[in-house]
Amino acid sequence: MFQHLNHDDAWKVWQYLGGLNAAVRYLCMRRRNVLEQFVSHEQAMVHGRWQVWQDQRRPEVVTLVVDPRRLERFAAQMEGCWDRFDREFSAQERMPVWYEDLCAQTEAVSIQVQQFLGATHVSGLRPATIKVGRPLSEVVGNYDQLRHYFRGSKYESLFEVPATERLRRAA
Repeated sequence: MFQHLNHDDAWKVWQYLGGLNAAVRYLCMRRRNVLEQFVSHEQAMVHGRWQVWQDQRRPEVVTLVVDPRRLERFAAQMEGCWDRFDREFSAQERMPVWYEDLCAQTEAVSIQVQQFLGATHVSGLRPATIKVGRPLSEVVGNYDQLRHYFRGSKYESLFEVPATERLRRAA
């Protein structure tokens, strides 16, 4: 069963699952960069989809102007959800699956997930879909304003370009 922590009242579902059996294992799909998560969510609301099949045409990405206070609330909400999950399910078997790792290393992460679940190993897994978006600096119309707003805050790291992306840009 898959449930987003931030959609509807997920805690009723989680509480039910938590009370079922100690043998339940949880895969926790997370994103390292909550700004990317926020923008992805906003783009999905515009296009009505998170991703498309690789042979489909990508919808035009809409430039977004992000209210920094709204982003801050979203980030705090995500942090609160994960903190609560960690507290309430600390005794359960859990495996974090980082979205960025899954996208970059699909095969390796999928093998780890299969091992964690005790599933039969299936190799050769590759994503059949692609994300709709583009780099944040191209999608967020007020990216520099946001970077300035969050400078010195605990959210400053949301604007750091990952080393792998810096290498791609330099190449």
